[in-house]
Amino acid sequence: MLLLFMIFMHIVDDYYSFSWAFLIMLPIMIYNNFSVNYIYVLMLFVNCFIHMFVDDLKANKKKINLIVDQVIHLMQITITFGLFVMN
Repeated sequence: MLLLFMIFMHIVDDYYSFSWAFLIMLPIMIYNNFSVNYIYVLMLFVNCFIHMFVDDLKANKKKINLIVDQVIHLMQITITFGLFVMN
């Protein structure tokens, strides 16, 4: 259910890198009772940077299409989920 919540948040906000990264990680923060450590903050910024880089490739440089963009973002969500929940 947590993974679906993260994917839903991805759909809700796919515009700005920081807000997108924050919203996909919000379900993890809720799952961990709002306990935030340095790994959480690091992953927030890593996800933000990856989102910014991928969206730049799609929107500005036209190197990837929307499908590739979304697949990369879904991989980000799955990896983030695995790092925090599957441990």
